[in-house]
Amino acid sequence: MKIRRILLKNLHSIREEVEVDFTKSPLSETGLFAITGDTGAGKTTILDAVTLALYGDVCRNSDARETMSYGAEEGMAECEFEAKGRRFLAQWRVRQTRSKKPGLRLKSERSVAEWEEKTGEFHIVAERRVREVNRFVEEVTGLDFPRFTRSVMLAQGDFAAFLKANEKERSDLLERITGTEIYSELSKAALERKNIERDILDGLAEKRDALNIYSTEILKEKKAELREKKKENKLNKESLEKAKKGLQWLRLINKLKTDKNKIAAAKNKLEEEKAELENEISKLELHRKTVSLHPTIARYDDKNKEIENYKTEIEKLISEVDILKIKEKELKGQYLKNKKAFDLLKKEQPIKIRLFDKISTLDSKIADKEILFKKQKTEQSEWENQLEGAEKEKQNLISKINKNTALLADLKKWLAENKAWENLPKDLPTVKHIRTTLRENLINQNNISAAINDFKNKLKIAEQEKTKNAADLKKQKIYFEKLHAEFEQLTPEGYTSDRHGLLEKLNRDIEALAEQQKYFVQLKDWSADYQKILAAYNRLEEQLEGLRNQELELDKSFLSAVEECDEAERIFKFKREIYRQQQSIANYEKDRSELKEGEACPLCFSTEHPFRDGAFQPFVDEAKKEFELAEALLSKKQKARNGLLKQHLEVASRIRQIDSATDGQMGKLKAQLYEQEQKIAGLLPTLGERDFSLSHGDWLADKVANFADELNAKKEVRQRLAKLNGELLQKETAVRRLEHLLKDSRFLVLQINENIQNNEKNKKELAAHFNKFTEQLNKLVGKYGHVFSTEKAKEMFADLESKEKLFSNKKEEKTNIEKQLGLDKQALKQLEKAMAGYKNKLQKINLAIAKEEKEINKIKKERADKFGNKNPETERDLFLKLFEKKELEIASEKQFYDQLKERLSLSGQSLVSRSKSLEKAEKEFKKIKTALERGLKKAGFENIEKLKAAILPEAAANKTKRKSEKIKQQEIELNHRFKTNEKDLKAALKKTLTDKEENILVEEIIVLENNLQNIQQEIGALQQQLKDNENRQSESKLLLEQIDAQRQVYNRWMALYDLIGSSDGKKFRIFAQGLTLQRLVQLANAHLANLFGRYVITKRPGEDLELDIVDTYQADNIRSMHTLSGGESFLVSLALALGLSDLAGKNANIKTLFIDEGFGTLDDQALDLALGTLENLQAKGKTIGIISHVKELKERISAQVNVIKKGGGMSVVEING
Repeated sequence: MKIRRILLKNLHSIREEVEVDFTKSPLSETGLFAITGDTGAGKTTILDAVTLALYGDVCRNSDARETMSYGAEEGMAECEFEAKGRRFLAQWRVRQTRSKKPGLRLKSERSVAEWEEKTGEFHIVAERRVREVNRFVEEVTGLDFPRFTRSVMLAQGDFAAFLKANEKERSDLLERITGTEIYSELSKAALERKNIERDILDGLAEKRDALNIYSTEILKEKKAELREKKKENKLNKESLEKAKKGLQWLRLINKLKTDKNKIAAAKNKLEEEKAELENEISKLELHRKTVSLHPTIARYDDKNKEIENYKTEIEKLISEVDILKIKEKELKGQYLKNKKAFDLLKKEQPIKIRLFDKISTLDSKIADKEILFKKQKTEQSEWENQLEGAEKEKQNLISKINKNTALLADLKKWLAENKAWENLPKDLPTVKHIRTTLRENLINQNNISAAINDFKNKLKIAEQEKTKNAADLKKQKIYFEKLHAEFEQLTPEGYTSDRHGLLEKLNRDIEALAEQQKYFVQLKDWSADYQKILAAYNRLEEQLEGLRNQELELDKSFLSAVEECDEAERIFKFKREIYRQQQSIANYEKDRSELKEGEACPLCFSTEHPFRDGAFQPFVDEAKKEFELAEALLSKKQKARNGLLKQHLEVASRIRQIDSATDGQMGKLKAQLYEQEQKIAGLLPTLGERDFSLSHGDWLADKVANFADELNAKKEVRQRLAKLNGELLQKETAVRRLEHLLKDSRFLVLQINENIQNNEKNKKELAAHFNKFTEQLNKLVGKYGHVFSTEKAKEMFADLESKEKLFSNKKEEKTNIEKQLGLDKQALKQLEKAMAGYKNKLQKINLAIAKEEKEINKIKKERADKFGNKNPETERDLFLKLFEKKELEIASEKQFYDQLKERLSLSGQSLVSRSKSLEKAEKEFKKIKTALERGLKKAGFENIEKLKAAILPEAAANKTKRKSEKIKQQEIELNHRFKTNEKDLKAALKKTLTDKEENILVEEIIVLENNLQNIQQEIGALQQQLKDNENRQSESKLLLEQIDAQRQVYNRWMALYDLIGSSDGKKFRIFAQGLTLQRLVQLANAHLANLFGRYVITKRPGEDLELDIVDTYQADNIRSMHTLSGGESFLVSLALALGLSDLAGKNANIKTLFIDEGFGTLDDQALDLALGTLENLQAKGKTIGIISHVKELKERISAQVNVIKKGGGMSVVEING
């Protein structure tokens, strides 16, 4: 894979659009370039653009969308790359969008396009869906995001830290660098899964411990006993049913006799109530004579009240008309006055509007002129400032030229005086190289000495560890024997000595005890449940008896209700016919009043009309009221009848619910009693019948308590033995571990002694090399008056470097001054030419300003003469508001005046209308009064007052009427009940179901029920015991199969745990990292051989994560990584990073690499070595980008991508060659 071009915009501090094109000069002309800039400028942002475009993610721990620059609305990143001979363009964009929730939301989009040679364009091949884009990028590059970051962005800095870290830090670093976190998780998961499978196995074993199964002999005995109990149960049931029916018959006879006495008492009381009501009935008869005159009295009262109302209204209308006439006159004068003033204002409106428009036009001209004038003044100020600045710059240039001329003369003189130092820059690199070699030699000698001391310390520690392991092993064996003896001591008599078999047998014994305890506890609970069901059954029997009595009463009430309904229906039909007749009479009243004596009636053709002047008045309203009362009474009686029928049906339904043979509540309770008896019978032990019936409750409680004590004692022994067995297993594991540690510590002592001997040999060889290089150095520095010694080496090298640097700086300074003098003289000439142009421009602007100022003053004077300082728009608004207000006021006054006139007219009309109505009402009142006086004489009343006194309130009349009807109804009902009671009593006496007394039957039923209950309990207990035994046999077989299968599963996970499992994940992680590091070292050595053939990385024997370095220039001397110099450490860490790139990239051919930092700690020589190494790597066709802020590095690499900080958190990018 090779990156061709990077494009980014609005990412972190880089806001402008930036393109880094590796196919164009200067980046296309070199394979090594630097990305430079100050810390925080945004160098790494260029790498973020690559990963965002390809994978939509960044290496840093943040959301990819958070990379967008603060305040920007959108951001983007593009990466054009080659892979597998094809060319692609990956794009990533992010933008702000509005959401329903408050605030903004960031939305990102991605796509990948492929270059087509035919069209010369990129065409989309994957977009939008994240998985689709990622899958395509991984397919064409062969790299996912983690492998890309390890393959293309080299972890040289991380490996440099890895080489210097201690053991714990080294493991964590290697896990992070190589992405091998999965091995820690697998190690922890092995422990967790082992514990889960062990818990499942223990649970199955405990479940099987709780089972208990019968022998064949016991099973036969229980089945025979069950058959005998069923025969006895059938005989008991038949006797109980016969006794219960006899008891019900006796209770029915007694109830019917009691009801007969109650009915006779009720009839006597009813006769007394009937005598008391005679006086009220006579008043009701007198009231009924007035009923036909009620409508006439009502019309008489209504018409009298109507006349009074008309008189009151006429008085009010006369007063209102007088007031309205006065108001109408006042409003008319006010309206005419205001209308005249408004007409004058309306004539002024056009004149005012024209004046306002003219003044607004003048104001606009003034504003435009002043804007132009202000702009000219600004331009004038700018040109004056430019001229002033140019003058200052000219003086500065003249001063600078004079100063540099004097400096140049001094430098030429100094270089002539110190010509002897001219060859020092050529000799100094060789001197520095020998100095570095000598320094590394001394460091290596010191490191070897330190390593020897370190190995001696380790040897001492290893010896101590060996002794400690031996002592710990002996101690653990003694403790193991002690635990084993304690286990044997606790083992009960008669049990096997095998630990596992002992615990299995003890578990089975506890299971048997637990089953027996469960059996007695269940028996106790079921016995209590049986008593509850039996009590519910007795309550239902009492409820059923009450419902049957209620059904009998409802039958009687329903028959009475049917008779009352028939009577009410007869009265209803009669009242309806009367009402129809009165309606017919009323309908012909008008026709009768128009008849004339001697003329034939159009209906009957009679010429005599006796009722024409007879004052006959129909009583339609009274007939209607009596018809409605009869209708209401019929409805009431029908509702009462239907209500009684509904109650009867509900009671019958309730009786069926309770007493139904198939699904009744009593039947269900009987079934439950039978089922409970069967269950209890199935659990009962072999006891004497007399003992169980008299004291089974206390006996069960004692039995349950004894089983609990015995079970707890056995469980305590099992718990102590299981705990000891667990401790024994731990000690066995500890002994095996200590034996392994003792063996490792003995091997370590031998290895350390061998390392001490090798290091002492290497130290001697380094001392010989040191003397050889010292002679070479003295030949070079002797020319400059120095002799090398370790005591004065620092001062000598510092003096040489100082002289070389001073001489080089003086030469460079002379060249720079000469160059600067030429540039300054040329700049002076250009500045003088520009100043002449500034003066000419300023003169033209001054003339234009004077002309514009004169025109502005002229327009302002015209405006002030016509309108003063007033604002035309404000005055216009005030005038228009006044006009609108007056217009509304006139319209409002006109409307109010018209409304008042209309109201005056309506009041006059109402006065005339009410006067006519009053006259008509008085005439009608006279007619009604005459008719009423004729009617009351016929009814037998002297005057209107006595007639009104005889009228009863409607409620009182209805109350007396209802009382009379109620007594009649009760009389009918009592007669019906009396007849029904006589009939039921005779029918019941005919049946003779028993000759025993009631108390004897009750005692007999109680004895029979107790016997039946005991037998059914025994049957249920026997059946339940047999059923439970079958279930336990099936369950035991299934559990044994599950335990065998689970033990195999547990053994597999235990074996895996022994290999890789640990609570912190370290066990498998260290092993896997050792293998990964071994492969990584092989790949790194291949790169190290190409980069710098002196060193070979090797993995330290017996250590998982320790590395050493083999120096092939010193007879394959093995040294610690801590003995490497800065340059050597860089080479090793770079080789490891390249190896990781190969390991992560697998088969991907990676042509572009980035190295982020890692150069800041290198001296000049190490930096030269690092750059030379990178150039060797570049020669193999790879493009390498170095990200650094080191000044020397930036100066030594020509192709650079410079990230330059600007103000406000912004940076810009420049590409230099």
